Amino acid sequence: MRTGSSSVIPSTTGCCVTDRRQTRSTWGSSLELLRAGLLKEVYHSDNGLYDLRTVVSAYQDVVIAGVRALNQQKALTRCHRNTGTSASFVGGILQEYTALCRRSKQQYERRFGEVARRNRLVRFQKGVDGIGTIGAVRIVATVVDARRFPSAGKYLAYCGLVTHEKLSGGRSYGRRQPRYSRVPKSVYKTAAMAALQGASPFRGYDDHLLAQGVGERHARHALARHIARISYGMLKSGTRYDPYRWREGAKQVP
Repeated sequence: MRTGSSSVIPSTTGCCVTDRRQTRSTWGSSLELLRAGLLKEVYHSDNGLYDLRTVVSAYQDVVIAGVRALNQQKALTRCHRNTGTSASFVGGILQEYTALCRRSKQQYERRFGEVARRNRLVRFQKGVDGIGTIGAVRIVATVVDARRFPSAGKYLAYCGLVTHEKLSGGRSYGRRQPRYSRVPKSVYKTAAMAALQGASPFRGYDDHLLAQGVGERHARHALARHIARISYGMLKSGTRYDPYRWREGAKQVP
């Protein structure tokens, strides 16, 4: 297996292809599959960071399970007031499960801290305001190799931070959001909101957009894209974060 290689697989629904002869008889050649839009590119890598995805995915499962248990515990309290034998039994089980999820979450976060100390890319991403250790590990584990994105625009589309205009026959059918990964989108959106809470260098970028007449909501989205571009450049070049580089190309506010 080559590092950072891509392969294509048939994109089918309700069908199972068992061997090569069946593939030929059912779908025809690979060229016909490609022309029909039935091939989907899948990224594979033997990079050690690719294995980190397993830990990140398991951490996300623990977080979701913990939130679900807390919601169930709260619903049980509101509905039954913790009265009755059954309600007390279920509430005790949920309390134990919530504590288990909390301990597991702490173990994963300690593991992320170890990864951040060993891995240079994670350490650099952690230095971006609003991303933090967990966000840095999630980004690096999801992207693995930023060179597979030829431009920042492609990376923003992968993160779900831009929309594409659908054109056909010279007519516009509105803007559509491409298929994207939810992990980097959530990290960059959260980083944008966290950066605006304190005295962050990104605060100046947001104030600059607001002074130019950009709405508050659009300015926040633009800040998320700005953070994503910085993160992409750091992953691709392996450089550290320069918080005030955006001022070099910023227009003066009249």
